[in-house]
Amino acid sequence: MGSQDRNRPYGPDPNAKFGVMQVIYVQWASSLTVREAQVRQAELEGKLTAEAAKQLLAEAPGGYQISIVSEFVEIPADVLPSVVKNSAYLLTERGKRKIPAEKVEFLARKDGLGTVINLYFPREADGAAVISPGESKVRFQCKLGNATVKTEFHLDKMIRQGQRDL
Repeated sequence: MGSQDRNRPYGPDPNAKFGVMQVIYVQWASSLTVREAQVRQAELEGKLTAEAAKQLLAEAPGGYQISIVSEFVEIPADVLPSVVKNSAYLLTERGKRKIPAEKVEFLARKDGLGTVINLYFPREADGAAVISPGESKVRFQCKLGNATVKTEFHLDKMIRQGQRDL
């Protein structure tokens, strides 16, 4: 460890470039539990009225939404939404079904400290659920420039009131 490392404050480096020392979170954002937390945060910040919050939560998303949230670092301009969309997929463990993203959007975080990438996936294809009730795990993967983001979602742990919360 050099002397510069000892002098740097603990935590993410705000000057880091993507692919170096980056903190990201991947969340199943269409989950009612996640949506409730986001709405409650907006209420506490005075950005939503209770009535507007109620309306937002009453609308069930048409598909699955996975969000990648970066901390402190902007996604570089050369990371194109079309490239991310074409590389992003969900993979069911049991059925080995690869579900490609239908849509991607890049948003600046409201606090100005990073980027949110929302990826949207269909719930159904050819009249059938893309994630069957028997699936216990779904893998998510996408490319962000030179980096590959991978994670697993354990569906049997994503339960709300006895039902899957996807």
